[in-house]
Amino acid sequence: MNPLSKPPRLMSEALLFPQETLQPTEERTPKPENIALKVIKSAFPMILFNVSLMLLDTISLYFIGLQNNENLLSSLGFGITFQQAFSQAIATGIALGLSVYGSQSYGAKNFQLFNDYFKYTLLIQLLAFSLTVVLSLSCKDLLILAHFEEYLAQNVDTLMVSSLPCFFFMGLYQTFIAYFSCQNSFYINAFLTMLGLPIHWSFCRLFVDELGLELSGIGFSKGITLGALVLM
Repeated sequence: MNPLSKPPRLMSEALLFPQETLQPTEERTPKPENIALKVIKSAFPMILFNVSLMLLDTISLYFIGLQNNENLLSSLGFGITFQQAFSQAIATGIALGLSVYGSQSYGAKNFQLFNDYFKYTLLIQLLAFSLTVVLSLSCKDLLILAHFEEYLAQNVDTLMVSSLPCFFFMGLYQTFIAYFSCQNSFYINAFLTMLGLPIHWSFCRLFVDELGLELSGIGFSKGITLGALVLM
């Protein structure tokens, strides 16, 4: 058999012999509609997952909007940006590493290595949470240093401090999401996150509407919601 007809094992081999190595045989090439269907099947539950995650913040905005306080509403909108930058972006990025290397080891049926990737990802998430705590506690000083209004800096600080449990569970939850994704269990991720919507709604109503905790209530509610999803 001509060795050049085999699929390339290295990128350098593909670059040296592009026509011979990258030309798939006709019988191994799936039909375009099958490829599209597989992509849609994988993408649909992840779309539901991401939309549900964003709707958690929409629920928060709704309940703060009911307070008829423009300062609170603008502070929450600004604070959500900090939440995503200091917590969600970091946690998602770390979990992406597990998605890549975990999928490879799981596909190769090296389950010991797969579990090792999972455990070390959890450890890295805990270390990243320490950085998130430092950033969150420094949020007020950073905003004042940047000449933002004092009320905005104080409100965002209140939101960030009350959201620390949420940030902790966010790292764990994103890691579990990646863990299931490596095993092609995409619908579990979507289903669990959608369950978080009525939970967050209920606790926002309790903490914000009934107890009047305002931004602190939003942070507590989201922390309880993500904690419940992790336990599920």
